[in-house]
Amino acid sequence: MKNLDLLLALCLSLCTSLVATADHPTSVRVALYPYEPFVAVDEQGQFHGLAADLITLLNSHQQELHFTSYPISPKRRFDAFEQHEFDIILFENPQWGWQNIEHQISEPFFYDRDVYVALQGEDRDESYFNDISRLKILAISGFHYGFAEFNADEQYLEQNFDIVFSWSYMKNLEMLCDRQGDVTIISWAYLRDFIQKHPDKAADFLISQRSDNQFKHQAIIHPRSPADSGKLNRIFSELKTNGQLAELFQRYNALDCDDLNSVMHDKQIQALCL
Repeated sequence: MKNLDLLLALCLSLCTSLVATADHPTSVRVALYPYEPFVAVDEQGQFHGLAADLITLLNSHQQELHFTSYPISPKRRFDAFEQHEFDIILFENPQWGWQNIEHQISEPFFYDRDVYVALQGEDRDESYFNDISRLKILAISGFHYGFAEFNADEQYLEQNFDIVFSWSYMKNLEMLCDRQGDVTIISWAYLRDFIQKHPDKAADFLISQRSDNQFKHQAIIHPRSPADSGKLNRIFSELKTNGQLAELFQRYNALDCDDLNSVMHDKQIQALCL
């Protein structure tokens, strides 16, 4: 009888724990910084975009964890991470300044590359991008670029390049069209989305075949995050398997690498798969 009472008590405790977990999921803070099309900021200062929709998807898929957004600037994300102001940052890469900071990483869930973009001009072709250092560069403050060996320090960049900083890809394209610079560096994910939405603008731009940088997007995870790499990898794997992750990327004209070859034939798009 005592054994039966003990068994019933254990079952009750387990059920109570499961109900509590469902009713009160553990909060996980996800840093978001302006990085289109993954994170965009509207005129009211509200964050939206693919990453924000991904947070919604992560929450609807499971009940153990509740992911919340934590707005941050690109330059401040490293200090904030070390101070554990947030738990996870999405659409990152370990080579973008994280080498000397203790962290976990998820499996890659998106593949992308940065390309050079200039205005079309007489006799301009791919050779225009052979020596970026001779051009006036439009860049984003806090971003890491291959032409600068991924050194994001603004003082270093200003000393070694003719460079102007802004806060978004759209702003840099506007400045390029106003001839305030010679070249800008844009992620292919953003450029595809931009051209899909503004097909009349495509002929205005000369887009490089070569990449400034090719990279895998991963989540950078704080060592004390309640969602460790194992939990996050499991969730991403389930979202890939059920097709919801690919569906989300397609809404932004960006596809998960696993689906590229079966959906597209454009060699430039297929080159995203490293």
